[in-house]
Amino acid sequence: MPTKLIENPNSVSNVADWVEFYVFAMDDSLSKSELLSYIEDSSGSEPEQTFIDDIWLELERRLILYGANKPYQLDVREILPLINWKDFPEYLTCIILSIDGNSVEAVKTGKLFERLSSKAVRNYFSGNSIIYGHPSKQTVKKIATDIFETFIKEPSSNFNDRGVDIICWKPFN
Repeated sequence: MPTKLIENPNSVSNVADWVEFYVFAMDDSLSKSELLSYIEDSSGSEPEQTFIDDIWLELERRLILYGANKPYQLDVREILPLINWKDFPEYLTCIILSIDGNSVEAVKTGKLFERLSSKAVRNYFSGNSIIYGHPSKQTVKKIATDIFETFIKEPSSNFNDRGVDIICWKPFN
């Protein structure tokens, strides 16, 4: 069962993460009035109505980003889960990582997140993807050859991976 205390009850983004987690872990709806009560219990003071409205706007924004695969329904007064987390554990994993961060065994958790992200990118583009990052046994030249791209020049080794974790491509027919 999720904790009823919200770790950062003054952050719209953190509370929105908590709301998503709560409705899936509980497999139940959550009303604005219930959320107001949880925020008050967590912060010690009743939030302004505009703060609750801002959380709802953030949840609406996320629905747009989810596209056709909406995990919840947002009504005027409540949020309802549309999927069962047991069927989509990767979704719940991402919410947990967003709430809790990478606090336990950071390397293993980071690798898991990279794998989930690689599959998500691959599915989104209906293409191919690989995980790339420093240190890596792969070279840019090998990757370019594998995806039938023209290789020009290996980047200097002092640049490491320049923040690249996933490479995705969609070949032309």
